[in-house]
Amino acid sequence: MPAYVIADIEVLDPVAYEEYKRLASPTPAQFGGRYIVRGAPVQGWKTLAHTYRKLGLFEDAIRVMEQAREMDPSDETIPRNLDLLRRMLEQQEQGEPPADR
Repeated sequence: MPAYVIADIEVLDPVAYEEYKRLASPTPAQFGGRYIVRGAPVQGWKTLAHTYRKLGLFEDAIRVMEQAREMDPSDETIPRNLDLLRRMLEQQEQGEPPADR
């Protein structure tokens, strides 16, 4: 059964984290898994937000999209995506099925 594992972490020790990544990298492959996004470039944050959106986790999608906006304030797609996510969250909170547009 397919599943997503989403981890939103704060790295306090970059050297130790690199060692952790090296040691942990083979684990998903042992179970047929793979990394979709790893690291924090803007595209990674936007992909994570999209994944949260598809799972109906709109608050999380908004949070990571705002992080992407902080990393690249010139990205003109982020405000539109944030507006859409906020509308979808509002619809969800009102018990309506979220419209994807």
